[in-house]
Amino acid sequence: ALEQVRGALERSSHLLQRSSPQHQIELDLMRAELALARSEREAIHSFATSALTACAQGKAQENRRQLSARAQHLLARVARFEGSQDAASALLERARADASGELTIEVDVLLQRAEIAMDNHDFDRATSLARQARERAGELGSRRRAALASDLLARHRWRLGEVRRARAIYQEVLAPAIRAMRDDLEVIAQCGLGELALFEDELGVARVHLERALEVHEGFEDERSERIHGLLGVLAHREGSQDLALSHTRRALALATCREEARGIARWRALEADISFDLGERVSAEEQWGSVLEDAPPLLLGAERELYWNIRVNMARQYHLASDSERAWEIIGGVVQEIEEAGVMAGPQLAHALRLASTSFG
Repeated sequence: ALEQVRGALERSSHLLQRSSPQHQIELDLMRAELALARSEREAIHSFATSALTACAQGKAQENRRQLSARAQHLLARVARFEGSQDAASALLERARADASGELTIEVDVLLQRAEIAMDNHDFDRATSLARQARERAGELGSRRRAALASDLLARHRWRLGEVRRARAIYQEVLAPAIRAMRDDLEVIAQCGLGELALFEDELGVARVHLERALEVHEGFEDERSERIHGLLGVLAHREGSQDLALSHTRRALALATCREEARGIARWRALEADISFDLGERVSAEEQWGSVLEDAPPLLLGAERELYWNIRVNMARQYHLASDSERAWEIIGGVVQEIEEAGVMAGPQLAHALRLASTSFG
């Protein structure tokens, strides 16, 4: 379907270019939004920048501020792909100011601001923004945007240890999605329920949800696909199916690399190292871990410090299982000390990794 849309846009391009600069701006924004659906970072940046520049030059005869807001929202997504949270926040603030009552843009900006707040561990702000987004999405009649807001709210409930409430939120999305045969909504709920089950050690339940998510999202190569493959990689690794784990993990890594998304690249490279270690390739795994931790320290020591700790806890567990307890205790002790010094509450994935390590270490 995306390819058909792309073809129609390209066939109409020369007609729009001849009609007016206003139409060219709208065409560039449509192309950028299509590129966003395919996670094509360079194309998003190119088309959104072109539209924003034209707006700044006064070439938009109508709705200049709303068009400018759409472009800035898209550029903020690119900044987040690159790990530039400050740049993304600045663009979103300008987009919010320019939205001028355009509800679709306002909701999209709220959702992205909530995601950034979640990344930065500002959970009260993330919840407030997500609730606003869900309420405004209801006014707009956008089930997809409401489901994305619910996903953020469920993740926060889970982080607070309210697993039952998190599941209930996802179920509230899932039931009507199935009735309406809305795959785009169902995949959000199935993926969320699968991740919850995975890190609550309900592996059979996790497989049902994640395999269904993969089925309904077949043919896409976006951020959601990356997440599904990555979680299936974690699941297969936990179940001891290392070849399958490696296949899913490498697919997730390829999708993250294609989008040049630093967080995903770090996360899946680290999982690939864990799997290599289990396959007896200790030297290769140690090189991979070292490379991950050296290549992205600003990212991993900033908003993604929890990912940094999670990688090291998994390293410690692997060393302990390989009877190198001294190395394992050295790593785990450093992580625990850093968490205490930071004064933060461990999120569910880090808490799960620490629980597994504690069980392994006795």
